[in-house]
Amino acid sequence: MGILNKLYWTAIAVLAGSAVYIISNKMLNNYNPKDMPQKSAQASLEEIADKQKSKPAKALKVFKGYEDATYQQYDDLIKKYIKKWDSHFRQFLNDKPALNPNIAKSLLIQESGSPAHKDAWNHDPAQLANQGDYGLTVLRDRTEHGIPKELSDKFRGIRHTPRKGNKWDYSDSNMTPELSVEGMIFLLYRLRFEHAEVEKPDPDFKEFNYVVKKGDNVWDIAKAAGTTANAIINANNLQNPRQIYPGQTLKITGMNRTIEPVALKSGGWETAVARYNGNGTENYSESIFQRE
Repeated sequence: MGILNKLYWTAIAVLAGSAVYIISNKMLNNYNPKDMPQKSAQASLEEIADKQKSKPAKALKVFKGYEDATYQQYDDLIKKYIKKWDSHFRQFLNDKPALNPNIAKSLLIQESGSPAHKDAWNHDPAQLANQGDYGLTVLRDRTEHGIPKELSDKFRGIRHTPRKGNKWDYSDSNMTPELSVEGMIFLLYRLRFEHAEVEKPDPDFKEFNYVVKKGDNVWDIAKAAGTTANAIINANNLQNPRQIYPGQTLKITGMNRTIEPVALKSGGWETAVARYNGNGTENYSESIFQRE
C-alpha cells in the first residue's frame, strides 16, 4: 500500500504541473499589450491631448461699432506677438499677468480704427512710423534703447510716413501691418520697465593678445579694439588699470554694452498704455480700457 500511495500522489503532481504549464503557455501566447490597463490609460491621455490641440484658440473680443471682419484681421498677430514678447520679458515680470490681447486690439482701434484712418489701418495700424513719433525711432536703435537685434534689424529699413496736407501719406510706405503690430506689443512690454546700461560678453569677438606701447591706456586700447575697458580689466585681473606699462601683454576680450530691463515700473498695463500715448491724447487709456 505504501508504494501504491506514493505512485498515486506522484501521478497527481505530474498532472497538476502539466496543467499549470498548458494554462501559462496559453496566457503568454494570447498576451496583448493593448489589453493592459496602463496602456489603455495612456491611450486615453493621448486622445485627450489630441483633442486639446485641436481646440481653436479663444477668439478676441468684437468691439461695438467694429464688428466688420476688417477689425478682426489682426487678432492672430496680436496673440502671436504677445506670446513671443511675454516669453522674452517673463523673467522680469515674475508673476505679473501678460498683456491682455483685447487691450492690444482696443489700442489698435484707438490708433487707426476710425473710417477716416483706413489707410493707416491697412499699412501701420499701431501708427509707429508717423513722422515725428517716437515709435519707429526707438525700434530702429538697438544700442541706445536696448532693442533686440532681430527686431531692430526688421525696422532699420522702414521709412517714416510723411504728413501731406491734413493726412498721413502712405503712398511710399513700406511699413507692414505685421511689423506694426509686433512693434506695438514689444513697446508696451518695454514700457513696463526701468532700463539701464549693462555689459555682456560678445560671442562673436575673437580674443587676441596685445603688447602695451608707450602712451597706451586701457580705455584707448578698448576703444581701438571695439570692446570695453571693463572687459580688459577683468580679463587681466588689473588691480589698477592706470598702471599698465610698455611691453606688458594684455588679453583682449569682447564685451558689448546693451540697455536692458532692470526693474519693473510702478503701475500695470494701464500705465504702459498711457506711456505709449506719445501725443498726449486726452482720455487715451480710458478709451482703450473701457471700450465695449
